[in-house]
Amino acid sequence: MPSPIPDDLAFADQLARQDIFVLPGHMFATPGSFRISLTANDDMIERRLLAFAAAIGQVAVA
Repeated sequence: MPSPIPDDLAFADQLARQDIFVLPGHMFATPGSFRISLTANDDMIERRLLAFAAAIGQVAVA
C-alpha cells in the first residue's frame, strides 16, 4: 500500500505506536509503501481502522 508520507519507515514507526505492525516498503524495493502482515485477518484489520486513520492524521500534520 502507498504510504501517506514518502518516509515509509517513519510511517511504519507511527503505526507501531498505535499497535499496528507493518513492514516498510523499502525492505522490498518499494520505497514509499508498506505491507500489512499476511497473518492479519479481515477482523483484525477492521478493528484497527480507526488507529490507521489516527496515524495518517498525525503524519499529515507533521
